[in-house]
Amino acid sequence: MAAAVQPLDTATEANEMLSLESDLQDAALDIDTPEWPGAETRDDDTDEAGELAKRATIIYFKNIPIPQSTVGGASPAPVELRGVRVDFLMARRKVREGRRIVLKSYCKSVRITNRGVKRRVTGIEIGTAGTRVTGKPFFEKIMPRNDAYVVNVAPDLILFRLTVAAAPPRGQ
Repeated sequence: MAAAVQPLDTATEANEMLSLESDLQDAALDIDTPEWPGAETRDDDTDEAGELAKRATIIYFKNIPIPQSTVGGASPAPVELRGVRVDFLMARRKVREGRRIVLKSYCKSVRITNRGVKRRVTGIEIGTAGTRVTGKPFFEKIMPRNDAYVVNVAPDLILFRLTVAAAPPRGQ
């Protein structure tokens, strides 16, 4: 086993590299105790920031591939994100393989269930493998807890993005 040998740098390049590294280390040591003149916060600034933090909605995303076929007709495992569960409802169709006809299962629809303790805004956006999600939601609902919907899936769909966020308070 031969070891690869890298070419040696010239002396000036080596000195420049060492001086850059030491400058970076010195700068890193100075960061611990920064002094910022005039960077004082006012009470009204912190109040506005607190209100914005209360209104901020955290949105969770998950790209989910659609199962194309299953072996032995078994249902694929469900996917869950923040209390929202996606079950794949499979169907069978006849497909010609060479000289014979074979039954293959495919995803006909998905069941979306909110199993969490809060109302959720749930959305599904269309996507294709290797490309970005298009951003066009084909399902978007405010789901109360323990609510479920069945959504048909296009036969050529191979990927979708599940979006889950907390629902706004009632009346807003």
